[in-house]
Amino acid sequence: PSTQTQIRVEMPIKPTYWIGHNKKEVDITILPFSDLVNKLTEQGKPPFFKALDVSQIPSDVDQKYLDAVEEIYFIGYPNGISDERHLLPIVRKGITATPYYNDFGGDKIFIIDGAIIPGSSGSPVLFVNSSNTFSEEGSPESEEKILLLGILSGGFVRAEHGEVKQIEIPTSSQSFVEINHWINLGVVFKSSLLKDLIETYVYGYEIGNKIIEPQ
Repeated sequence: PSTQTQIRVEMPIKPTYWIGHNKKEVDITILPFSDLVNKLTEQGKPPFFKALDVSQIPSDVDQKYLDAVEEIYFIGYPNGISDERHLLPIVRKGITATPYYNDFGGDKIFIIDGAIIPGSSGSPVLFVNSSNTFSEEGSPESEEKILLLGILSGGFVRAEHGEVKQIEIPTSSQSFVEINHWINLGVVFKSSLLKDLIETYVYGYEIGNKIIEPQ
């Protein structure tokens, strides 16, 4: 449809609702919202959303078929931009800058080359492989494989120093400002870390003296 109906839903969120990774350097969390979906459905207002399945997280077998350089897509709201009329995010394209099957620097991350802009954090990074096959009768059949490679977390910047000149009010002092330029290299946490969080929510685990109960 050309337009969608937007209904604002408020969900009270407490800090304890968020489930983070047990490694502080892993900057991803999950927020369960199944209760909200169930309540809206009971009210006759089931929300529309698309979800990625855990089965789309690359397995060891999947990783063997990924080349060192692959085209990837990532979806988000760069600079807060979205299609407000159709309630759609922005889809962008790039490539893997480091092989996915390697842990960059020994961490569960990989690097992508794409238009990394503030507001992109949290974007799912997807591998989409479309191929055409033919049935025994000779008719074309389309086969598509979508893998959730990871979650975009940050990017690399190049710092430059420029002089700030105060013209209106003469002064003998000088100030300097550091300007960061994004160099279109993004840091992506591998989706296996996201799988850890999901299993944490489902099965429960212990962090320090705090017990996270399974759901």
